[in-house]
Amino acid sequence: IYNIPGDNMMKQMNKIIAAFVVCGAMVLGLSVPLTTNVEATTIHAKKAKESSSKLEIVDSGYFVEGADEYSDTAYVYFWAKLKNNDKKRSIDFPVITATAKDDSGKVLGSQSQIGMAIAPKDTVVLTSLMDTGDAAASSVEIKAKKPKFTTQKVVNSKNFTTANITEVPQEYTCPKVTGEVTYNGKEDLDGIAITAVYKLGDKSVYAYTTYLQSIESGSTESFEINPISTELPDHDSVEVYVQNW
Repeated sequence: IYNIPGDNMMKQMNKIIAAFVVCGAMVLGLSVPLTTNVEATTIHAKKAKESSSKLEIVDSGYFVEGADEYSDTAYVYFWAKLKNNDKKRSIDFPVITATAKDDSGKVLGSQSQIGMAIAPKDTVVLTSLMDTGDAAASSVEIKAKKPKFTTQKVVNSKNFTTANITEVPQEYTCPKVTGEVTYNGKEDLDGIAITAVYKLGDKSVYAYTTYLQSIESGSTESFEINPISTELPDHDSVEVYVQNW
């Protein structure tokens, strides 16, 4: 670090720096704004932060089903609600990954789920499950991988509306969710994913997805979601999300 005494010396140094900047701009034929290293680092960090926050995990959770008299395998059901915060670009093939661990930190299993796409400013829910052998997980970490953006148009989930959502008790298995979905888009679709998110208050406690092979523009289709869990956690409401698949 150098100490430069006097205002005159400082003015001379500023003139020299300005001359170098102007000369560089004249040689290249460009208009070059003066940016210090500190400013450049700050701008770069800000852009990186904005880019990484384009895909947001709005909500996530998991449900552990331990081994019992009917099965010697424990399972983890996991889900994540993803929002694409970009105003213009879609996200291709979003990915979530769940890692299950025991009390000691030992990894019992890891599983990923790949979605189809997320339209700009849209929100979708991805779900999956994994087995953890005969040991029940004590913690599960859920992450979203770095998104791949595209300018290609994709179907927004707002093109779907649901109605008559009902939980129907069943004699030997947990209740199923039934309802109807209407597709208001312009083009027929090869398939859709319908996800039920079970909630207790504001907290999601379980989620499961079913699929319909096709749906025509302007049509309404009935559906039912049959969770394969032996029992469901306590819940007081069910939300249904639909996306192109």
